[in-house]
Amino acid sequence: MVWFYKISAWLRDNWHYPLIWMVAIIFFLGVSVYNYLGQANNFVKWTSPDETANYQLAKQYGQNNKLMFLEKYNLIASGVVQPRSLTSDGIWLKPVSFLGLPVFYGWLSRIFGTGALPYMTPAFAAIGLLLYYGLIRRIFDKSVALEATLLLAVFPIYVYYSAHSFFHNTLFVVMCLAGLYFGVRALDRGAWSWLAVIISGSATALAVATRTSELLWLLPVGLMLFIFYGRRLGWYRCLLWLIALFISYSPFLYNNLVLYGGFFSSGYPQMDKAITTIALSSAGLVSSVVSVQKINLITQYWNSLVGGIFHFGFRPEHSLKMVYYYFWRTFPWLMYLTAFGIIYFAFGFKNRAKKHLAYFLSMVVLSLILIFYYGSWIFYDNPDPNSFTIGNSYTRYWLPIYLGLLPLAALALNKLIKVLVWPKVTMLLRIGVFGVIMALSLSLVVYGSEEGLAASYYRLRASQTEYDQVLALTENDSVIISRYHDKLLWPERRVIVGLFTDANMNEIYARLAEYIPVYYYNFSLKESDLDYLNLRPLAEVGLNISKVKEVTADFTLYKLSLTDNLIK
Repeated sequence: MVWFYKISAWLRDNWHYPLIWMVAIIFFLGVSVYNYLGQANNFVKWTSPDETANYQLAKQYGQNNKLMFLEKYNLIASGVVQPRSLTSDGIWLKPVSFLGLPVFYGWLSRIFGTGALPYMTPAFAAIGLLLYYGLIRRIFDKSVALEATLLLAVFPIYVYYSAHSFFHNTLFVVMCLAGLYFGVRALDRGAWSWLAVIISGSATALAVATRTSELLWLLPVGLMLFIFYGRRLGWYRCLLWLIALFISYSPFLYNNLVLYGGFFSSGYPQMDKAITTIALSSAGLVSSVVSVQKINLITQYWNSLVGGIFHFGFRPEHSLKMVYYYFWRTFPWLMYLTAFGIIYFAFGFKNRAKKHLAYFLSMVVLSLILIFYYGSWIFYDNPDPNSFTIGNSYTRYWLPIYLGLLPLAALALNKLIKVLVWPKVTMLLRIGVFGVIMALSLSLVVYGSEEGLAASYYRLRASQTEYDQVLALTENDSVIISRYHDKLLWPERRVIVGLFTDANMNEIYARLAEYIPVYYYNFSLKESDLDYLNLRPLAEVGLNISKVKEVTADFTLYKLSLTDNLIK
């Protein structure tokens, strides 16, 4: 019975550990339900082009050790036979986005099978809860860490992008958490601290490979943390961390070389151009300052540097507007609690430990960079530009900020309840407050908008009937022109994202029709629209369009055929 008393004593002092593990397991099972139900009967499809491309790339890498797809008809089609989120290079379709997720998940699929691919992000997100708890516990205390982790487990953005498992963002933040957590563990200088250093460096490498563009804030925050803790870590541990980072990142450098012809090249030309501009402008700025050149030359390099960073424009007013919509209006409870947490934090700032100062300054730096960098972009993820929902890109790009604010909200809850409430009902009130936040959060992520998980699930299930009909009506070697359905029909069918408004594209359609069947699947056309197309733009290239079948209430499949009635 001695062992029973020992276990009881351990649970009495460490009850939070099994609780966090239980929360992580429930989180994984709950989030996985979305993909399990939505992708039944071997129908594995996604609601966005990015997810579709990442899934197919991971599957391709796992099965064939390749990150590209052969498309021979691009030789006669000027490279337009491709889905969104891939780019054509001769006869090859290559990734546009970052390689970290498809390479890592593809490698894991060789161990667990391709059937495990949809559940990898939910699994890593659950691990992220454990890492988050461990990290926040070391920065604040056990109580704040527990409450912050419970808030994260139901936080709508974290849940949403864990369920939509082939976006990069959740894996990225989990790898950042792993890099930070094991970096902090390495400071203990225990017998196994070298292993913590290696894991930290490797996780950081995977984070960079998953979203390379985040180096914009990872570098300054990393430099700041090095200033705080580099001496304590020691030069040999810092060197070991860099070696682990380089070795872990080398497969991605190799794939960049194979795909794009350079170690630091990518399929994202805007990022390549920005990196080149930033490097040249930074060098020019330094040399100008060192040689004390004229102020106008310094200004020129500075403007070029800013232009390279904000290559989609710098719009501070728009950034602040998006902060209002995606922080204050979407999560008022988080912002009010965070505001109180910042006030409480600031009052004792002089007496705060170095770790609190490092946390606060890191949050300020990454928040400013992310808000004004991504907030300056103008996204139209939702067809309604006046719709501000959790599925819009701002929320996933700002996920690191949300994770950084949750401990302040938990700190505020902790202090407010202790100050304002009779001690004997503290726990009861705490459970009540968390119950309300949980209900609000889960309601928002499941039912809160047209992009909620419930609506996404029903659209995904409905699309299977649409998918089955279109495939049954088209040949295996056909190509389908569509505006939005590439994410549904590819790779089972070749796809072109296009319309009939471009004469050059119409000529390409006619060229393809000489070799393979060509179809058009989009919103249903009126008879008058069909007549116009057959009399003018399509007739000019020797094509005729005819209705095959009305597949849904809104979408119809048409076939493009060659005709002798060519209008010159």
